[in-house]
Amino acid sequence: NETVLTFANNINNVDGGTHGQGFKVALTRTINNYARKAGIIKDKDPVPTGEDLREGLIAIVSVKLPTPTFNNQPKEKLLNPEVEEFVAGAVGEALKNWMEEHPADAKRL
Repeated sequence: NETVLTFANNINNVDGGTHGQGFKVALTRTINNYARKAGIIKDKDPVPTGEDLREGLIAIVSVKLPTPTFNNQPKEKLLNPEVEEFVAGAVGEALKNWMEEHPADAKRL
């Protein structure tokens, strides 16, 4: 199971949205890139999917926007497309730096 809670302007977006998607993309891309670079995954090996990598994960993704766009009045899903790229960039860079600074923990991950 994975638990990814997403919030935009302190509003719980139960269906996620672009911020949740950006987080998931960055997590998958960064871990797979690190695993290739560290020799954990070889060229011929199958690449773990996002679902594989998020198994057991608990995360909270919260963004603050001046003009959020939601799918409906209950605000279940954030739709701002620019947020996905921003979250992916921020999460990817921070996770990459952490993995490089903590190689033993990164290999266990």
